[in-house]
Amino acid sequence: MKQLLIKELTPDSKFEGFLLVKNAEVRQTKAGLNYLDMNLGDKTGEINAKNWDINAKAPENGSIIKVRADVIDYRGKCQLKIEKMRDLADSDSIDMDYFVKVAPKQAEDYIAEIEYTISKIDNKDLRNLTNALFLEVKDQLMYFPAAKEMHHAERAGLLHHITDMLHVANALSNVYTWINWDLVNAGIIIHDLQKTSEMLSDSFGVVKEYSKDGLLIGHLVRGVVNVELAAKKLNIQGEIVELIQHMIISHHGIPEYGSPRKPMFAEAEMLHWIDTMDAKMYQMQAELNKVQEGVFTDWVKALERRLYKPEFTNEME
Repeated sequence: MKQLLIKELTPDSKFEGFLLVKNAEVRQTKAGLNYLDMNLGDKTGEINAKNWDINAKAPENGSIIKVRADVIDYRGKCQLKIEKMRDLADSDSIDMDYFVKVAPKQAEDYIAEIEYTISKIDNKDLRNLTNALFLEVKDQLMYFPAAKEMHHAERAGLLHHITDMLHVANALSNVYTWINWDLVNAGIIIHDLQKTSEMLSDSFGVVKEYSKDGLLIGHLVRGVVNVELAAKKLNIQGEIVELIQHMIISHHGIPEYGSPRKPMFAEAEMLHWIDTMDAKMYQMQAELNKVQEGVFTDWVKALERRLYKPEFTNEME
């Protein structure tokens, strides 16, 4: 399957090929005429597309469609003006790896690293609680992303996020030696596991939408509930359960980001900052990879700023 990647598209050119439907809906012009507004993607990015055919139907989110379109410039960005589109046919030969961003390592490698970290937790109750919660969603983690559109929105992205956080924690453990790093590592492994109930993902790691449970409850509250249930099943009692629960509900940091409590002990604070740093660094890398050195990115909504890719290098002269 040979076709241009989204990152290769330029205005005043043509595109014909297959793209993944990120979202699509029928809207109306000021004159009351229907048109189709879509965001389409491949592994290199996403592009807005318009189909001005008033009879066009919105394809299902997460589906693959074939389009023929003009690439135009709209407010400084490429946009597709669709001439023709159709659903994927049985006779079409496509490679899903072309459409889906995948974590840089095999899921099995991430799993092995997490299981090793769990095995090294000294406290038996903390180790057993972490392991039980991890095993509940282990199969889903083989493909589950960490987000629908933001950081680590890729196949096995949640595993990628967790293990990168564990690497950061390991580096910082040599500096802040007074912190209980077993507790931090347990919090890292557990804190986002209930994203598997918050989002509806297919086996390619593409999230079509949030689940009813995700919209009504969310992964923070569901995570706290699951810790309670797992602890009772394992007959684990005492402060350790409350500490893990607090780490879950406080890891977003502030109420504006969804946390009903700010971190109230050192390990919870460390989890919050490691989580925030890893998410932001992933987003920055993804955006900076789209531009050349010496160029600013477009406005990055998630980071509320534009980014600059320096020309400066550390090469020896």
